[in-house]
Amino acid sequence: MIPRLLLLILCVIALLLLATLLEKYRERSLRRWAGRRPGANLHWGFVPEEHPGLPVGELIPLIIGQPPLGYASALQLAGPAGDLWFVEYRTTPPGRKIDRWFTLLALQCADETSAQDCLTHLQTSRSAQIPRLVGNWVCLRLEGLMSVRLLESNLGT
Repeated sequence: MIPRLLLLILCVIALLLLATLLEKYRERSLRRWAGRRPGANLHWGFVPEEHPGLPVGELIPLIIGQPPLGYASALQLAGPAGDLWFVEYRTTPPGRKIDRWFTLLALQCADETSAQDCLTHLQTSRSAQIPRLVGNWVCLRLEGLMSVRLLESNLGT
């Protein structure tokens, strides 16, 4: 009985250690990716109140219909017209019992007219996703946590 219990405890510890190592690897790869791009800023441990220019409190509930359960990290990319943000958040999707992680892609446009143009472009180019418009911000919900693959596929690099 005790050896089985000890084996179970060791397996749980090994899984927790593996998860920690994978998260550290993800952080390092995102920092490396952001470090190679001028104007990129990774916020590991994202706190919305520290970024009042990003209306994440309005954007995410618009997409999911409720406030998020929590945030993980965010990546800010400076653009000529405004910032592009990727923000990780956790929520329980409708009809599900278990929460999941998603990434908000939020693009700040120069004004509401250019935001409407950007929204129209995204609606035609990303038919599987539904972009939303809040003032001069256009946003999309992306599946999963931020990764180099997610960033590059959504930036076209």
